[in-house]
Amino acid sequence: MTRLEVVPATRALLAEYYGEPPSKSQRAWVGMLDGKPVGVAGFLFHGQYITLFSDLKPAIRPHKKEIWRASAFIMEQAKRYKTPVLAVADPDEPTAPRFLSRLGFTFVGTCSDGDVYQWQA
Repeated sequence: MTRLEVVPATRALLAEYYGEPPSKSQRAWVGMLDGKPVGVAGFLFHGQYITLFSDLKPAIRPHKKEIWRASAFIMEQAKRYKTPVLAVADPDEPTAPRFLSRLGFTFVGTCSDGDVYQWQA
């Protein structure tokens, strides 16, 4: 199995991954396999609050340990923010609520996109 490398996101890497440059202010990291971006995760900034996000392509899914290590690293970065961090569990991802709980998030409600979780340093 090829080794997954996690690197800080650049506009160019995000544009390669999504097909266009990001439209929102963010701080993110990109999972790379064989020189190609296969996952993105990080923080979106919405003024008064921050949202944790992730987007993974199928090629990254077998790298469970690396995904967990990268997630733990990102949560360490969250400690620098003085505001709660929100996350919406993807309703199409059955393990999302358990994964968010393992990262320290707690369920706070539901919105049109799914269940909302909050993390506070």
